[in-house]
Parts: sequence; C-alpha cells; structure tokens
Amino acid sequence: MPVEGKLREKVIVKGSNFGTDKSKVKVYFVDEAAERLSTVIGIDNNTLYCLAPRQLPGGNRIKVIVDGKEVTTDGTFKYETGPECFYHLWFGFKRWE
Repeated sequence: MPVEGKLREKVIVKGSNFGTDKSKVKVYFVDEAAERLSTVIGIDNNTLYCLAPRQLPGGNRIKVIVDGKEVTTDGTFKYETGPECFYHLWFGFKRWE
C-alpha cells in the first residue's frame, strides 16, 4: 500500500478473506472530519485495489468493510493536496466529497 498520495492515487490494501465480489466491499479513508468512500477498482481474496478519495491533508486511516465485517488499518495514508485543491479552498468551496 502506498503510504502517501493524492486524489485518485491507486492504493493497494493487503489482507485476507476479502472475497472476489466488489459489491460486498466498501473502503473508506477516515480523517478527522469524515469517512470518505473510495472507489474499489479490483479485488481478489488477499488484495483490494482502490482509488484515494478527496480528503483533508495529512494522515488518514483506511477502513475496510467486507460483507458487514469491518477493520481499520493501524498505519495511515498521508493525503497530499495539489494546486487545484488549494484553488478551491481559496475561493471558499469547503465541501469535500
């Protein structure tokens, strides 16, 4: 799993018993303000492939829910903002989704 990245960065989460049905899996990036849903782009029983959603800058934990069972990573993903994000903040857009 990359330990840092930007919006839409490909993130790999290693584990076990993920299954192979993407519809049963949700991945959230959790910062101090909210849980932000990620797009799962691939899955096998031991690996999830997803895209980093827009988040607050800094360390975020990753929460995985598979068929109603949830676990949160011990490590963090450091989200970095690009110039386009600063532009939106400067002009008062505060909604991050």
